[in-house]
Amino acid sequence: MAETHGGEFLGCAAIHRYGTHLAEVRSIATRLEARGLGAGGMLLQRVLEDVRNSGTQRACLFTRIPSFFARYGFHTVPLASMRDKVAKDCVHCARRERCDEIAMVAGEPPIAWPVAARSSSGGLVQIGQG
Repeated sequence: MAETHGGEFLGCAAIHRYGTHLAEVRSIATRLEARGLGAGGMLLQRVLEDVRNSGTQRACLFTRIPSFFARYGFHTVPLASMRDKVAKDCVHCARRERCDEIAMVAGEPPIAWPVAARSSSGGLVQIGQG
């Protein structure tokens, strides 16, 4: 949350963590009167600092104003490359076929992607078991 020295609310931000490989910047909202004063940028920097301090490798977001986020190190990527987001939210979204948001990321891509746990009867072969 951002506020003035006098305690007046200026804006807030939220993140969703998918694990140590990815965190999504969910929302950055500022009061109309606070726009252009740097409150949104300060909120984003604080969120990114929290993401880095938690050991998370990469941050993503979905936006209609990519030029703002590009100033903070984000670059555009294909929506399909954000598998966690697509699986969690996009598949259920009524606008998925006409989405007007741009996927962006900052940070390093993970070396390996996490996979969902499988049951022991999932047909996996154990190697090196005598």
